Amino acid sequence: MLGAEGMSLSRLVPIELSLFPRPPTDRQQQLHQRISALSWRCPYYGYLRIRALLPEEEWTVSRKQIQRIHPREGLKVCPKSKKVPRQNVSTGLCTQATYQNHVWSWNFLFDRT
Repeated sequence: MLGAEGMSLSRLVPIELSLFPRPPTDRQQQLHQRISALSWRCPYYGYLRIRALLPEEEWTVSRKQIQRIHPREGLKVCPKSKKVPRQNVSTGLCTQATYQNHVWSWNFLFDRT
């Protein structure tokens, strides 16, 4: 698009070329596919372990490069399942009997010991 004086728009509004992403090369696309395949095969592997596997396949990749690729491909490490605390009242606590034969096991254990 030309301005009023015949100048191009890029001269009127200076825009850095670094703002526009470059399309990935074939080698980079292969690397993205390989990282995705490793992440899907072993979902608990983080970027550090994936980076350790790549040199075995003759890939030289920096840690930061894998950190950028990992979320861009929609990959994330599956969180470990947390222990769920018990919800019921523990039987280890002394309970007051509310009706007949409610806490008979305590008497049985007491007589046994």
